[in-house]
Amino acid sequence: MTLYLGVDAGGTKTHAVLADAAGRVIAEAVAGPGNPLSAGEKTARRSLKEALRTVLVAGEPAAAHLGFAGAGRRGDRRKITHLVRSLGLGCTFSVSDDAEIAFRAVADPPGVVLVCGTGSIAVAYAPDGTAHRSGGHGYLLGDEGSGYWIGREAVRAALRAADGRGEPTRLEELPAMLGLSSLEEVVSGVYGGRIGRRKLAEISGWVLGVEDPVARRIAREAARELALCVRAASRGAGLRWGSRTPLVLAGGLLREGGVLREMVISMLPGFCAVSGDPVPALGAARLAGAPIPILRPG
Repeated sequence: MTLYLGVDAGGTKTHAVLADAAGRVIAEAVAGPGNPLSAGEKTARRSLKEALRTVLVAGEPAAAHLGFAGAGRRGDRRKITHLVRSLGLGCTFSVSDDAEIAFRAVADPPGVVLVCGTGSIAVAYAPDGTAHRSGGHGYLLGDEGSGYWIGREAVRAALRAADGRGEPTRLEELPAMLGLSSLEEVVSGVYGGRIGRRKLAEISGWVLGVEDPVARRIAREAARELALCVRAASRGAGLRWGSRTPLVLAGGLLREGGVLREMVISMLPGFCAVSGDPVPALGAARLAGAPIPILRPG
C-alpha cells in the first residue's frame, strides 16, 4: 500500500497525517510546537519525532512533505531541511512554508492564500505554480493585521485613552483579559518579557468583539492591511481580480463566521473565497502525492 505523509509543523502544535493512494487519511497525530524558528530546534525536534513516531505506526510513507512558517526564506529553509533530514525519514521529502500547505489543502493554482494567526502573510500562485508573497516579515518589521498586531494596537489605544491622549475605549479593560489588574502591569509585562507576542495575539479575538469606535477602527485597519497584502501578492503573480480568483483564508483569525474574515472578504471584490477552514496537514499530504480531493470556491 502506497502511503503519503503530510506534516504541518506550527509554532504551537505539530499535526501529521498519513494518507493512502485513494486519498484516505489512515492515521494522524498531534504533538507540541514543531517549528524550530519559533520554538527552538530542541523543542521542534522533540515534537516532530513524537508526531512521526505515532503516525508511522500505520506504515512507512513513499514520500513526505512538511510545512513550516518561515520556510519561504532560503536561509531558513536550509536550516529546516537540515533538521528534517536528521529525523531519519526513510523516504524522499520536500519542505515548504505554511502558506503553501494551507492553500493546497483546498485549492490548486491559480489563486491566493491569506494566512492570519499570530502573524500574517499573503501568497499568490500563478497558473504555473510560481509564488509571489506579500507581508510575512515578522512581528518587528511587519505582520500587519495579524493577531499580534491587533493585540499590540489595542494596548496602544488603551494607553492613549488612559493618558488622556486618545478617546475613551472599552479596550482599557484589556488587563483583565491578560490576567492582570492594571495597564501599568501590562507595560511591565511586555518590557519584562512576561507578555510575549503569542500572549498579545491571544487577546485579538476579544478585541475584534469589542463594540466601540476605537476597537472597530483597529479591526477595519487590520482588514485593510490584510486585503492590501492579497492585492499586492496577486499583482505580483499576474492574477486578474475580475476573474473571481480563488481566495483561501487560513489561520485562527480567519475561520468561517469570524468578524475579520467577513471584513476582509468585503474588501476584496473580484476574489472568490473558498468555503471551509483548510487543514494544512492535508495540503502537505497532497504535495507529497496523496490524491486528496480539494474544495471549490463558493
